[in-house]
Amino acid sequence: MRGIEPITVNPGDKPKREQHYKRTECMDISAIGRLSTALSETRQSQEIGTTVLKKALDLAAANAAALIASVPAPASSRLPAHIGNMVDVTA
Repeated sequence: MRGIEPITVNPGDKPKREQHYKRTECMDISAIGRLSTALSETRQSQEIGTTVLKKALDLAAANAAALIASVPAPASSRLPAHIGNMVDVTA
C-alpha cells in the first residue's frame, strides 16, 4: 500500500508542487485478501446474473413460440370467387 508523508519545507524555499510530499511504500497483506474476496464475489455475482439472463431469454423464447403456435390458421374463404378480386379506386 502506498502512503504519502508530508515533508517539511523551509519558508524561504520554493519547491515544485511534487516536492511537497514524498511517497512511501508499505505492504498490506490484508489488502490482498480483501481484493481476492472482492474479485471472487464479483465473479460469482456475474455468473448468477448471466444464468438469470439465460433463463429469462429461454422463457421469452418459449412464450414467443407458444404465441406463434396459438395463432389460428387463416380461414378458408367462403365467399364466391368473384368477390374481393377487384378494388374500386374511383370515388
